[in-house]
Amino acid sequence: MFSITPTVLDVIKVIVQVLALAWLFYKLYMITSSSSAFVMVKILIVLFVVLFIVQVCKLDILSYFIQLFFTPIIIFLVVLYRDELKHGFNANTINRTRKYKNGGYISSDNIDTILDAVYTLAGMKRGALIVIPRNIELKKIIDSGTQIDAMLSSNMILTIFDHDTPFHDGAIVVREDRIVAAACFLPLSEQTNISQTLGTRHRAALGLSEVSDALIIVASEETKKVSVCFNGEIKYDLSREECMRTIKQCMMFRNEGMPSFSPTSDDTDNWSNK
Repeated sequence: MFSITPTVLDVIKVIVQVLALAWLFYKLYMITSSSSAFVMVKILIVLFVVLFIVQVCKLDILSYFIQLFFTPIIIFLVVLYRDELKHGFNANTINRTRKYKNGGYISSDNIDTILDAVYTLAGMKRGALIVIPRNIELKKIIDSGTQIDAMLSSNMILTIFDHDTPFHDGAIVVREDRIVAAACFLPLSEQTNISQTLGTRHRAALGLSEVSDALIIVASEETKKVSVCFNGEIKYDLSREECMRTIKQCMMFRNEGMPSFSPTSDDTDNWSNK
């Protein structure tokens, strides 16, 4: 009888495979941890553990059936959670690529101009959607509307969102001191855990924030409240001071990660986390 002892190369191969598998599970965990697709990760972990135990114990019949159904189960889970996985991969890609440089897109005075109009519109029970791009190009969004290239002013925003204009149902895109386009269509959020109290404007704002690094300001004609959407999250029912502080926090952040959007102890009720 010959004794079979593992070589150094065999040990290295095992270590590399284990590390690769651990890295894949970690990435899958990071992508799905904030969505219902996290259930898929738990199921896969259980399947791998069971398969490992079956292989070690040499339970051939169980091993055969598990391997037979393993691939169909994975395909079924991917199809079942495709929307959640899509959102997770989009958010993961955005977090790795977005990087904002101070002062390059919109000034404090221009933010004041926007907020003057937004809170006036909210007080008049008129809805509004205002998109402020950062780094990710919004050409498709701009092309979906009417390009106007107008000077940014409160009166112009009020005019655009007047009920008698053809632009009031869409969103406007603001870049620096210009209103680039109006009546733009935004993608609706595909998340299933959005509060039922949020209307189409809020869902559209959340949808764009999930697939881009834009900041979106929403005025509700039903509730007269102003909200800000960013990175798939919504900060709801903000005072003017809170809105200004939130916008500056997002727009002035210069690192590769995202600014903290965790609620503070005094405004927890304003938050709806995605």
